[in-house]
Amino acid sequence: RFHVQEDFEALPIVDIAPLIDPGGDEDAKQDVCDKLHAACMSVGFFYVINHGVSSELCQEVLSKCREWFHLPEETKAQLAISPSTSYRGYQALG
Repeated sequence: RFHVQEDFEALPIVDIAPLIDPGGDEDAKQDVCDKLHAACMSVGFFYVINHGVSSELCQEVLSKCREWFHLPEETKAQLAISPSTSYRGYQALG
């Protein structure tokens, strides 16, 4: 059982560099896992830093997301979630 912290002032920031370092220290990796677990259990969201994804790629993904969400509903509905898509796809709000 967990308790959601309702009075936090900022999202937790978790440095995951030890997880992507092939020769990383096991204690450091466990510390990252503990921080991720704590953030999920107490706040429900977190920022990840030192993940190795370039800022250019992050910006490109955000741009593609904006394009997708500006498409007409009829277009997005063509990719609706269903059993035949293994429940992957678009679902409108509401």
